[in-house]
Amino acid sequence: MKNRRFKLNFHNRQMSFMEGVFSRGDRRLGKVIVNAFRKGARFDAWSSYFNFERWMEAFRETEERPEFYLRKIPKEEILPWDLIDLGVEKETVYPPS
Repeated sequence: MKNRRFKLNFHNRQMSFMEGVFSRGDRRLGKVIVNAFRKGARFDAWSSYFNFERWMEAFRETEERPEFYLRKIPKEEILPWDLIDLGVEKETVYPPS
């Protein structure tokens, strides 16, 4: 880009996919993490160490589907972090329709 006012940054889309999965994950992802670790996953937050296929293989072997965590979540579904009391009721965030 020739215009110096803009700075364009990119983030690895596969890494973003994994970040989305883990940000919405639950205890079932523990076995995926252990499996990926056994396959050599270390320091995967650094793009030079990240190996997407290793993670997908860990998901396949544990029979977990990463897409499950990226689906649209219904308002009434109990979420893994719902047990944490932040002082804000869920109805405040998701008011009745």
